[in-house]
Amino acid sequence: MNDEKTKKLGICILVAHPILRYRLIIMSFNWIVITLCFYGLSLNSANEDLFIGMSMMALVELMAYIITLFIMDFFGRRPVLSLCQLLAGLSCVCAGFVPTTYYWARLTLALIGKMGASAAFATVFVYSAELFPTPVRNSAIGLCSTLARIGALLAPSIASLDSVLACLPFLISGG
Repeated sequence: MNDEKTKKLGICILVAHPILRYRLIIMSFNWIVITLCFYGLSLNSANEDLFIGMSMMALVELMAYIITLFIMDFFGRRPVLSLCQLLAGLSCVCAGFVPTTYYWARLTLALIGKMGASAAFATVFVYSAELFPTPVRNSAIGLCSTLARIGALLAPSIASLDSVLACLPFLISGG
């Protein structure tokens, strides 16, 4: 891409250029899904014991960020992002099929999902920034982050679906 043309078009280049438009759509969808899973797990996994659930969530989130820091450069952004989203999704679906009487099994699966979602969050920030040219990088990240709030807005509604069916929030977050 011509650097001078990119500077003149600004944020419009994200929609005008087919490759950048494709990247923007894919990464925006990734941001929405990761945010929905991240906040959905945060809101839904500490139902039994709030203090244990939330402290464990904070601990695995911290571990996920530290681990991601080291493995992202070794394996690459795309495989790490894919693996983290797969880990988060599968553990959410599995947690949905565990009966509510097995609190610790559900919490363990939710913690694994939270770890995957947290690692995916850390990875998607870096990966999104690397996919877009420098003149529009901040705009692309800002747009993806803004669209991610759709997932954040949906998370409380999805978490409240446990009053209808206990497995529903996990299945939606993981599916």
